Amino acid sequence: MMEKRVLIVEDEGIVAMAINDTLKKMGYTVTGICSTGEDAIVTAAKTVPDVVLMDIHLKGEVDGIEAADKINKLYGIPVIYLTAYADDETIRRALSTGSYGYLVKPFNARELFSNIELTIYKHRVKMRIGSDTENLEGPLSTLPEAAVLVDARQAILYMNLPAEQMTGYNLRDIQGKNFFSVLGLNPSTTEEPCSLALEKIKGYTSIRPIPSVAVITTRGGKARRVCIRTNIIANSDGTIGKILLVMKPHTPDIT
Repeated sequence: MMEKRVLIVEDEGIVAMAINDTLKKMGYTVTGICSTGEDAIVTAAKTVPDVVLMDIHLKGEVDGIEAADKINKLYGIPVIYLTAYADDETIRRALSTGSYGYLVKPFNARELFSNIELTIYKHRVKMRIGSDTENLEGPLSTLPEAAVLVDARQAILYMNLPAEQMTGYNLRDIQGKNFFSVLGLNPSTTEEPCSLALEKIKGYTSIRPIPSVAVITTRGGKARRVCIRTNIIANSDGTIGKILLVMKPHTPDIT
């Protein structure tokens, strides 16, 4: 099973380290420990965790609720709030951001584990509900080339059998994860133009171009040079809904 990655946002150092130790004992990978909302937003973009544990009451100009809202909207990463206390207005603000969980300190390891697992599961299910991904699975499953379907925030929705064979990953292990984070996709040393540069997605600036020739890292750690053909699947309002990436080997592979 693929690792599950957690970002900790907590401004009390002792509490943060205790959570860090607990998560590692349970088998999670901690992508970072942040003490401010500003740092949390930057770190979430860089490390792309599966879930963020966010203390509501943070020092600085950006509190936990505002940071969580930005992380969710910009990167589609689910957030579980942590707090020792909260008034009614704070709770209403937290709920309005569409959070997946709410843990009151002190909490035990079992509560933490169940909230993280449920959040990751609910987030992956949510990505499929209300979409037309299922309608595309049939045609994509018959393609002889490796095909990966991602959403506008570059999270993996579907991949066919050739894509699983090329990358070494099973769909069930990486569904919902960031395409770039999983495959470590980088432009090839070959000078090829980008086939798609996502400048704006629903008002948010994209940070990742998709090159037409790139290097991916398979599950076994092998670097493979691939050719990528991209196709935009638009929403009814003309915004980007999904992106289909069709990959084939670009020989020779890197050894």
